[in-house]
Amino acid sequence: MPSVSLKTKGTTLLLCLISFTLGLFLNSFPSYGNRFFPVERQVNVAPVSRVVSENTRKGHLANETEIGAPTPDLMIRSGKSPVVGPSLFEDDDNKKDKEVVVYADTPISNKNDSHVNDKVTFDNKSAPIKNGQTKTVNKAQSLLRTGGRYSITATQLLNKAIGFISPDVRASFANKTGMKYDKSKSAIMWSNTMNAQKKWAVLKDGMRQLGYEQRLPTIICLGLKKAGTTAFLYYLVKHPQISRALLDEVHYFSIDYGRGIDYYRSRMGFSTAMMLQFEKSPSYFVFDDVPQRMLKDLPASVKFVVCVRDPLERTISDFRHEYELKLNRKRSRAAGETPVTQAKHFVETIIDSNDRVDPSSGFIIESLYSKHFKNWLKSFPRDRFYILSQERVKKDLYTELKNVEKFLDLEPFYERSMFYYNEQRHAPCMHSGCPPTSTPGFLPKAALSPAILRKLRDFFRPYNREFEELTQMNFSWTNL
Repeated sequence: MPSVSLKTKGTTLLLCLISFTLGLFLNSFPSYGNRFFPVERQVNVAPVSRVVSENTRKGHLANETEIGAPTPDLMIRSGKSPVVGPSLFEDDDNKKDKEVVVYADTPISNKNDSHVNDKVTFDNKSAPIKNGQTKTVNKAQSLLRTGGRYSITATQLLNKAIGFISPDVRASFANKTGMKYDKSKSAIMWSNTMNAQKKWAVLKDGMRQLGYEQRLPTIICLGLKKAGTTAFLYYLVKHPQISRALLDEVHYFSIDYGRGIDYYRSRMGFSTAMMLQFEKSPSYFVFDDVPQRMLKDLPASVKFVVCVRDPLERTISDFRHEYELKLNRKRSRAAGETPVTQAKHFVETIIDSNDRVDPSSGFIIESLYSKHFKNWLKSFPRDRFYILSQERVKKDLYTELKNVEKFLDLEPFYERSMFYYNEQRHAPCMHSGCPPTSTPGFLPKAALSPAILRKLRDFFRPYNREFEELTQMNFSWTNL
């Protein structure tokens, strides 16, 4: 019996030590929960338009080579100082099984990196970042979201670039460069001896001979988040004069500006001088420094499209979107979530301790359209902006796209017969397809009380009226 008792005590002591160690381990991870969602479950995801590293987070978020850069060195841009070092683009064709550290929806860092002194800007405030979690993944899996940004290998970016080139131009490229071409698959047959950097060099040279280059954008969709930017991208790039960026969102001028203009250009598609290069990043509209950066770096003829919707609905949708990111977009983690619980989380996030709308909340700040638009008008005249209202898009998408054609001086392309209203989606679509959704939508919409809705309406109203005056437009939600 004594021996059994001793074993029991030993086991108990061992379990206590394991529990204590595990607790210390878990508490060492960074938490954004108090700033985003005051709930117990903390999955650390920061909305791209509300979080940006002041030091470009010296770790792996900066480790991307400029594709086809004029020098063979693998450059890392950290802040403003480029240094030579390893890259996500390093020989990824010949080292497919190499493990690399990349950023996913949760903070991941090299265990030798220290980010304790780095700061993250959130709602114009700063918060320290603790050491993140180390994770290794296969190179082929490195195309991952990081708060709206992408870590991507050279081969993956190359495949995107080729995918956006029309089959007839691909065939011309293969003929011009002497590459083999599979007509049945519209596929360029690359030599197995060529790594990704060499392929990029051949692609850029061959496309240049055909009159195509990676040009800086002359059209940019500035946002707003959860106001129809994904759908607008889908519809606009159907136009044959539009060349799109290689990524759905680039966020260069807001988050990755320290990487330099060559990095930005490398994210653009190939276009001729007669085409217009398009890029959209919803974070641009709400970052104070972006207008001056674009004024300095972009062509003088650049024009902008701003997608807007009812600020209250945008705020609710944004909250739902970020909460699904918080759950890593796993439905299993949403068990027990109802419209009532979602409303509770929303109120805890948006309403402060004085029972007032919290003006420092990122969800609220992004919905203050007039505040941000006034900042843009300091750098560009009103006639450079087309305000694309979601309510008008739902009512008559065709007419709005025709207006965009005129605004951008595009040749007529869109015809009313191309569109129809999809009853299941409660939104317009093209007969050739519907735009993808940017949110899975597995969480229920927050069932807010009339009192909370009125509080929010009252808060937004003066900003809405000011936005009407600035745009000289009328919106159905201005005086609600």
